[in-house]
Amino acid sequence: MKDAAMWKTILILARHTFIRLLWLLLPLGIFAFLVRAIPLSPLQALCGLIPVIVFEVWLVVKYLLPGMSDVVTKTLYASNISTDEEVLVDAARRMLGAGDAAGALELLERNRRENPGMVRPWLMESGLLNDMRRYAESVELLQEGLASRRWRKEDRALFLYKIGGIYSSLLNNSEKALKYWQEAASKYPNTAYGRAAKDKL
Repeated sequence: MKDAAMWKTILILARHTFIRLLWLLLPLGIFAFLVRAIPLSPLQALCGLIPVIVFEVWLVVKYLLPGMSDVVTKTLYASNISTDEEVLVDAARRMLGAGDAAGALELLERNRRENPGMVRPWLMESGLLNDMRRYAESVELLQEGLASRRWRKEDRALFLYKIGGIYSSLLNNSEKALKYWQEAASKYPNTAYGRAAKDKL
């Protein structure tokens, strides 16, 4: 499973990077075509090339690098889950399906308490609460997680983004969803989930 997740990350990153590189190379292609079509002296060609290179550097810094960062971050959060965690989530869902909701929740809660500094256990328990249709408790859990420690900016943005998602898609409260997405976008604009929250506004 870990190998599959790793290859998925590599393929997604390679595809997005290739597409962005094509767009970034477009100005250079246009410049090369114009140089061939219009007779220019070496000095004129050099003077024309400098602003193109400056523009290319700006495109790389503005779009390529943040885009690659977003792809890596989101893919890791979505798929870089250990085999032990997969077994744990599967066991909890089996217990839930068998009618032992309390046992399923206790299983993931214990995992969260044993790993307080990791985001994934909070999300796993929140996901189980969503499966149980206990959406308000899921929100409260993520709020507790957000306030529990000094997380990295990316992690804080993720908590806010997930809370907004629950309000939007499960609790049908667009006003509160926007509140959390706005906070993520305004406080953490340079993170993957800060930018994802901005896209929701």
